[in-house]
Amino acid sequence: MQYHAHIFFDLDHEQAAIRLREQLLHIFPERIFVGRLLCRAVGPLPKPMFQLEYENVDAIYVQQVLTQKCLGFSVLIHPILENEILAHTVYATWLGTPLELRLDQL
Repeated sequence: MQYHAHIFFDLDHEQAAIRLREQLLHIFPERIFVGRLLCRAVGPLPKPMFQLEYENVDAIYVQQVLTQKCLGFSVLIHPILENEILAHTVYATWLGTPLELRLDQL
């Protein structure tokens, strides 16, 4: 199974998000994809963010690192499923403050 982790930030904290992304690039092995910053809301995601993509084998490790490094950020972790609503709700995990997703955009 594959997963996404979305690390959300406010534009006035963009520099902190850039620093966090750089840290994660150095911490995670290459098989864990660290995406670029998106400085706007996209689809069901309500704020600017960057995304991680990884396999089940790395799920526990990724969650441990994000729990330690993402203090002050809202993080949505979800599996990649055909049913995107279930993936983003029932099977999702939040670190930090949960955000209201725009589920009508799925």
